[in-house]
Amino acid sequence: MSEKRALPRLTPRLAAVASQVRPGARLLDVGTDHAYLPAFLVGTGICPAAVASDVREGPCARARATVEALHLEDRIRVVRADGLQGHNLQEIDDIVLAGMGGELMLSILGQVPQVRCKRLRLILQPQTELAAVRKTMTGWGFELAGEYLAAEGRRLYHIMRFAYDDGTPHPLDRAQAEFGRPEADAALLAACRERQRASLTRELEGLSRSTAPDHGRMAELRELLELLTKEEYA
Repeated sequence: MSEKRALPRLTPRLAAVASQVRPGARLLDVGTDHAYLPAFLVGTGICPAAVASDVREGPCARARATVEALHLEDRIRVVRADGLQGHNLQEIDDIVLAGMGGELMLSILGQVPQVRCKRLRLILQPQTELAAVRKTMTGWGFELAGEYLAAEGRRLYHIMRFAYDDGTPHPLDRAQAEFGRPEADAALLAACRERQRASLTRELEGLSRSTAPDHGRMAELRELLELLTKEEYA
């Protein structure tokens, strides 16, 4: 028998994702890559079992190597699957989608109505389209139960936790929908707001230099900048 390897050390991003998984939950990690997240959660006893899933064979092979090196084959299944297709969600409690574009996340979740279930919790870490994720998920009847920030070098990541209620939309006010209200220390939150402000400013300045500027979008950007500079978002 090969020697058991030490559990993987999670990056700050994955550690923040892991912190939102409920103790005792059976995990489905969609887009698992190396399966570090399920390996850590199962190996530390936070989760009794997990499914590590990816649409590509390369990541599945890396995930199997991680699971086998840790001798966790009896508690972690590696499954090649497209999003949530083919998974029995009755055997799952918490679902993680991390490190992919927000548009892809919404497409994956929109294809499987069974995900709209009070028993399930969704932990999402979109790389793009954060506002669209907030607006769409709450429009589908999910409550944004928490949003958190994690930093890795110069990169900032938003981790969102959603819970389904009764299907009634949970509309957010415009500021939360656009910018979020993540929990973080003052310095990290200030860095987040400054990056949001800089992104809006760059887009506005680019449009102002255009030979055919989109005046509607420019007005919207000015409104967002004004909203972001209000005291509670500064």
